[in-house]
This record gives sequence, C-alpha cells and structure tokens, in this order.
Amino acid sequence: MSNYDNAEVFYDDCKRLHQDEEDPELMFQDWECPPIFDGFIGECHLEETIFEITSLLEAKSDDDMEIIQNYMYLTGIPLNEQTIEKAQERYIGYFSSETELAEYYVEETGLLQNIPDEVAMYFDYKAYARDLDFMEHNNHYFYNY
Repeated sequence: MSNYDNAEVFYDDCKRLHQDEEDPELMFQDWECPPIFDGFIGECHLEETIFEITSLLEAKSDDDMEIIQNYMYLTGIPLNEQTIEKAQERYIGYFSSETELAEYYVEETGLLQNIPDEVAMYFDYKAYARDLDFMEHNNHYFYNY
C-alpha cells in the first residue's frame, strides 16, 4: 500500500494489470496487514481511507501501533486520524498492575509531596488505584475521559 498515494492510483494500476480483460473483476485474495487494519481490506473491497491512514501510521513505532490497537479495542472506535490522536493523548503507560499505575500517578502528580514520609508510607495504593478513572487492556492504561 505504501507504493500508492491514494485509491485512484491503486485502482488505475490494478486495471492496467488487467487491461486484457473486458470487464475486470478486482479481487484481493492474498494480502497481509497488521491487525490494526482489520476491516479495511477484504476479498472484494478496499476502504479508500486506508491510504491516508497508512501514511499517518508509517512513522509510528511498533509500540505506538500496539497502543493504538489497544485503545481501539477498549473504545470500539474505528481507525482514523482522530483515533490515533486520542490514543496517544490518553495513553498513560504500560504497567504490570493497577497498583503500579497508582504509584506512577501519585509520583507524577506529586499527590503525597507535602505529606511526611512517616505518614505517606501508609498510603493504600491498591485502594487508590480502584478509584482512578482509567481504561486498561493488555496492561496498557489510558485516561477514561
């Protein structure tokens, strides 16, 4: 897909390959793509937005792709430019547990900064994690707003 700028150029190339046929029936029977593109390509269809989305994702790392995919799973929002932006905007991080997320959040926000260490050591991170408003899938955590 990266060889084409848009659907029109892609279909023109496909038609050129089938120029000896009177009425070519274009089918995409053998294709590979990352799971993030599920629904964009089928045997008898190709979503025209795939070219735009592909260009947006070209510069993304495998980690970024995993973040976007997990966000899509959690929200059910289809892949588009806004989904990519929201996934990155709402991403908190990868944590092994909710408690680890709470520890990170407390540290980042300075929640216990003005509390004496003798008191702060009794802070219940596990209970605090239950009260945080977040979404999680495969240990990837996102703000839920």
